[in-house]
Amino acid sequence: MKNKMITMMAVFGFTVLTFVAQTISASACMWGAYQPKEPKLLSNK
Repeated sequence: MKNKMITMMAVFGFTVLTFVAQTISASACMWGAYQPKEPKLLSNK
């Protein structure tokens, strides 16, 4: 019983932390936290 509860808490924690990490990494560009410069080869100038 105790081992099952620890396993469930670990799975829940990993799930929440994974969701938070993916949300932050996906929305970093919207927040302006990471704006890489465009390479010269890809620019249309």
